Amino acid sequence: MEHSFEAMSVKAICEEIGHRLKAERLNQDLSQTQIYEATGLSRSTVYSAETTGKMTLETFVTLLKTLGIADQLEAVLPEPVISPIQLAKLDNQKRKRASGDSKLPDKGDSSW
Repeated sequence: MEHSFEAMSVKAICEEIGHRLKAERLNQDLSQTQIYEATGLSRSTVYSAETTGKMTLETFVTLLKTLGIADQLEAVLPEPVISPIQLAKLDNQKRKRASGDSKLPDKGDSSW
């Protein structure tokens, strides 16, 4: 099922991520017990991640690595490419800060 994540609340997106982690685990015919034994995470942490999507970033990455799908993060958050104009402005220096000129979109419904 396809989702428009932009239209979803943060809570709904987190729940969807949890459901997808569970679906991947089941597709690989792995039990929650196998996951928490392989990762060292607690049973409740794995359960919470799958049912509510509430987990730390470290737990999320641990689960992705355990399921063998960590490379999919590249599709979610590819390494940024600096534009030629920005590169010229930086004069071959790595960017260390944002200017703050850009505006974030309206937060909308956020459960944070």
